[in-house]
Amino acid sequence: MGDMYLAASLETAACLWEAVLEMRDTRHAADPATAARSAAIRAAFGRIGTSVIRLTVLGWTEPVDLSWAQVRDSYDAPFDWEFVPGWIAANVDWSTEYPSLRAPSPGFEPSADPPGYDLEIPLMLTAVVRTHHGEAAVNAAARALLSRIEAANDCLTGDDYGVVAVTEFGIGRTGDAFIITPISEDVIP
Repeated sequence: MGDMYLAASLETAACLWEAVLEMRDTRHAADPATAARSAAIRAAFGRIGTSVIRLTVLGWTEPVDLSWAQVRDSYDAPFDWEFVPGWIAANVDWSTEYPSLRAPSPGFEPSADPPGYDLEIPLMLTAVVRTHHGEAAVNAAARALLSRIEAANDCLTGDDYGVVAVTEFGIGRTGDAFIITPISEDVIP
């Protein structure tokens, strides 16, 4: 566990998880959209399980932090009880097999690197999953991770120079833990 996290990011992750649980457990909402979202969240929990959803939700921390940074000086409502649930409602699609972030709105362009910079971010990912639901749940977690990596990085098209395309995962077992390790192929620009 050599990873270091900022307290603010840990708080964001906790707020995200708390909001998802609250949204899931809203059973008698008067608003049809809220009731439908709650039912879709409950269905996702039943379909893919709590641990896969928790890992998925953790992946939303950075986008929430980036969105919050853009509005925090002008946003008057609480971050945890208003902003985060609003962000989830606006940005997460619960109708797919795995909850996924909706595409950015038309016209959105990610910021470019400053001139003269060559950005390289090496990534080595190994996920350890502890579950009593067996290898089927681990395979579901691996598929969710692969889907999120592909969606976030457009790996399969190779549009980004130097992107490593993760094509599958190796799954091993150590005691009660499953080890998920990406198997990748370099995308040649």
